Amino acid sequence: MKAIHFSLKTWLQTNMGFCAVLILASCSNSQIKKEFIRIESGQSVPEGIEMIYPFNGTIFPPEFPAPDFEWKDTTFQSSQWSVFISDTQGKVLFSNTCYKNSWKPDSIEWNHIKKIATEGYCNFTAIADKGKNSYSTSCRIQFSVSSDSVGADIFYRAVPLPFSYAVKNVGTIEWYLGSVNGSKPRKMLDHLPVCGNCHSFASDQPLLAMDVDYANDKGSYVIAGTEGTSHLTPENIITWSDYKRDDDKPTFGLLSQISPNGNYVLSTVKDLSIFVAVDDNLAYSQLFFPIKGIIGIYDRKNKAFDALNGANDEKYVQSNPVWSPDNKKIIFAKTEAYVNEKARKAGRALLTVNDITEFTTGGKQFKYDLYSMDFNDGKGGLASPLKGASNNGKSNYFPKFSPDGKWIVFCQADNFMLLQPDSRLFIMPAEGGSPRLMNCNMPEMNSWHSFSPNGRWLVFSSKNRGPYTQLYLTHIDENGMDSPPVLLENLRFDKRAANIPEFYPFDADQFKTIKDGFSNTTDYLNRGAVDKISNRYYKRALDDLNKAIEIDSNCLETYISRIMLNNLLRQSNSKVDRADKKKAMALVLDSLAQNPDNEIYLSSRISLLSNMGNTEEALKEANLALKKHPNSYKLYDLVGSIYRKENQMEKAIECYQKMQKIDPRNKVQLNNMTAGALIKLNQNEKALQLIRQTIKDYPNEDELINTRAQILLNQKKTEQAKKDIDRLLASDSTNFQYNELLAQYHLNQGNKSLYVFQKRKNLALLTNLHRSNKEDIELLFEMASIHMALKDYQNAEIQYNLILSTFPNNYEALKEKAKIKLSRQNWSEAISIYDQLESIYPLEEGFCNNKAIAYIQIGNYTKALAYFDQTIKLNPSNKDAIFNRNKLRSEQGKH
Repeated sequence: MKAIHFSLKTWLQTNMGFCAVLILASCSNSQIKKEFIRIESGQSVPEGIEMIYPFNGTIFPPEFPAPDFEWKDTTFQSSQWSVFISDTQGKVLFSNTCYKNSWKPDSIEWNHIKKIATEGYCNFTAIADKGKNSYSTSCRIQFSVSSDSVGADIFYRAVPLPFSYAVKNVGTIEWYLGSVNGSKPRKMLDHLPVCGNCHSFASDQPLLAMDVDYANDKGSYVIAGTEGTSHLTPENIITWSDYKRDDDKPTFGLLSQISPNGNYVLSTVKDLSIFVAVDDNLAYSQLFFPIKGIIGIYDRKNKAFDALNGANDEKYVQSNPVWSPDNKKIIFAKTEAYVNEKARKAGRALLTVNDITEFTTGGKQFKYDLYSMDFNDGKGGLASPLKGASNNGKSNYFPKFSPDGKWIVFCQADNFMLLQPDSRLFIMPAEGGSPRLMNCNMPEMNSWHSFSPNGRWLVFSSKNRGPYTQLYLTHIDENGMDSPPVLLENLRFDKRAANIPEFYPFDADQFKTIKDGFSNTTDYLNRGAVDKISNRYYKRALDDLNKAIEIDSNCLETYISRIMLNNLLRQSNSKVDRADKKKAMALVLDSLAQNPDNEIYLSSRISLLSNMGNTEEALKEANLALKKHPNSYKLYDLVGSIYRKENQMEKAIECYQKMQKIDPRNKVQLNNMTAGALIKLNQNEKALQLIRQTIKDYPNEDELINTRAQILLNQKKTEQAKKDIDRLLASDSTNFQYNELLAQYHLNQGNKSLYVFQKRKNLALLTNLHRSNKEDIELLFEMASIHMALKDYQNAEIQYNLILSTFPNNYEALKEKAKIKLSRQNWSEAISIYDQLESIYPLEEGFCNNKAIAYIQIGNYTKALAYFDQTIKLNPSNKDAIFNRNKLRSEQGKH
């Protein structure tokens, strides 16, 4: 490229021909030269080319690197363009010929341009080679460079999409610290095994505060220093769950923010949110907004939790609190609370789109107003709607104060909060007023914004360039006027969304890295395993527990969890499991020796005794424990489960009745469990009466409708059952249990073909569910069961093999696979499976007998006799084994 130094406007006034000769020196196409002169002189209006980036009026930071100038022809396709950079006096600084629709000046050229653009502004002009067309297409923008430096780096997350993938693979989320000077961002944290979310910095002291789901506690929140390495350790973690922990109202602690002086933190507590993965929309694959909650305070000095007066009315959802820079004012989002029952049951687990049809179909609006109030050193006060951001028929959220306290920038959309396509940024005086739609807004989502420490720049995210959010800057002057957006090209990723940007208000060179100092601890692994079990990530849960035992071989909680998990996985009583029970019992007895009345240790001992087959002793110990803790809901629940396992349903019902007296709030669940026990007792009519009465009190509980449908099917009242089944399927057509009820209905009707059709449909449903979680072997057991019911043994075996590929010693899968081998007369393969079972689990009458039969078939009578002997030893009354042994002996000429 060649630099040209002359003033076009001056020469146009005195000597048009001379000017043309000078331009010709840098531009080989005289038609383009003439068109440029006409544009510069105002004789021609640029048209036909659309400028993609930057936008007209863009202001760049002084430290910003050369941007990519991009454009596209809107009238005809060209393959050659001439581009010009000129100053306010019409002097051409640089020109070039391009063979693609973008141009980027080199660093020397850009530094020269920036110097000129700081003093005034520059023009960028692109003119297409018109070829055979009768006219040229062109575009022209102005841009300038501010004297205001950004002055701080940006901390942000890089998240893979869709959202459901990120939730299931939280270790793929990364955190970066990046500068606007064009350098590569520094990775600060990755492979965090829990979800880390909203983060903020104190401005008066170097502190990072961030939402982390530590140790299966959704309310966990870490506050750590940022000088050198920021250590995320258990000592630096608080939990919002500690606020009124005993009232049984969960807290997830969302949208928290630390105060500028670092003395307090505000958060939403006792909250409930709509939390949905929308997998068919990559760009907007998450829908999240709080529907219930109050604002809680954590006082760091006194290590105390409280509610903020003026933002603690449970009739409303009060969330998304932010601080004024002087720590004296609070602005938060507020609207009437709404309890979606499926959201309540799910907690912070993901809902499906079908769970929130009142919102997705547009039937229910949900809009927030912004409220302002005095913090008053934690005492709170009267909250008032913020004029300009309330009562406007819109949803107003994510307010942010400018560092001088003069302005607030907030988001506005038609409905909801977070990740709304129509989200736009507005600015207005902090005390309220007339909001102005900001110039930096783009057509697709504008949100997650943060002021630079000097207040002259705002960073935000937008989806203007596709499904993956990217970061942008806008300049804000002393009058609150902002400029068109500047893309932070160096901070973007091809397949990751950049979100939650926050300016780091201190020297970024001193903020080296963030270290996960909690995930390799026994406590974290134990609680993480519980979380994984609840989400059916069984392999990961077992891996966590195995690792926890390696770290600490004397942690009772780990052994109890691994025992329960192996029971859930249908692989109890393996050598490892028996050793776990023995070790756990020793630890429990040691603990009871020091704390003989401790309810947790007493419960653990009772549970272990039951799991080890000592039912009589377990119940004896339970009665003694109940004398010490007569109002223990958990103890009665444990005793009820033992009676249920022993098929003593009358006694189990007595436990449920006592539990309901202790905690009447669990009436729905306990009545449902009582009905289940009555069904086992073949008292279907009594169960039906109980469920019908409960439905009158709780008409929208699907679990009750499900139980009623099952009872009606048992009673052959198929048409009544069908009404309940239709209602359930209308509520959730993808629910496997509801579809199984429909299959049972067809079977009761004697319609075998529809029964088989529905069973195969259910298989497809389970297969689809399993694709999203390969560790959920419960689904595989269900699929295998359906294949067995349809006598499709080949495919049943495939399902058992899938289970064994994850859990190679799974008792139930091995046992069922061996039966299939026997039925298909694969005798040697059946024996091999039984050998594996025998090496891991205690001998059982059933597989000893089957193994003996298999040995007969391959002609190994000695082994067959030995296993018949073992069968009879385990059960002297097994007449089949006695007959077969005697017959085999007789055939061998033995007595």
